[in-house]
Amino acid sequence: MKKILLMVTMFFSFNVYSYNFDNYHWYTFKHVSKNIPKLKPFDIIVLSKGSDITQQFGHLFILNRDKKLVEIKGLEDYFSDNPIYSFSHIENRKISVLRYKKMTSELEDEIDRILPKYYNKKYNIFVGNDPDNLYAYCSNFVFNIFLEASRNLNIDEIELVKNKYPILPFNFLDSKELENIYLGEE
Repeated sequence: MKKILLMVTMFFSFNVYSYNFDNYHWYTFKHVSKNIPKLKPFDIIVLSKGSDITQQFGHLFILNRDKKLVEIKGLEDYFSDNPIYSFSHIENRKISVLRYKKMTSELEDEIDRILPKYYNKKYNIFVGNDPDNLYAYCSNFVFNIFLEASRNLNIDEIELVKNKYPILPFNFLDSKELENIYLGEE
């Protein structure tokens, strides 16, 4: 089992360390909390790497209409939505804000409508990118919510990143469909 875990970690690591994180705007949770009016529903929030082995791949949130951070958390807690300020105690990791360039009110409404479908999905990193799966992980959740909403609206399918396995949080940084939002200097 240890060998498998080591191999999976190494596989993911090759993808994680290929990014130049200096090319993006990164903020503390406190700074983002002070700039909530600049955020829009369904912005995507990328959390930087942490010091623990399980934090080496980052994490991904989506902002709901109430401007709460929505996430598929992990093995014990499935779905969570929390105010941004509740993360202000995290000082050793930063976040970057991404926004879908072609967002419409119809797409916002559809994402908001299907978001509850993900409330009871179980966490699993070994899952494909099909919105109908019973399982999800953070990046898969964000990828699928946009994909499913676009299919439901019969518009061009929105694939924020290349449909591959695994989709990692940092893959979203390179998306041509997303823009990195500047929230001012800290």
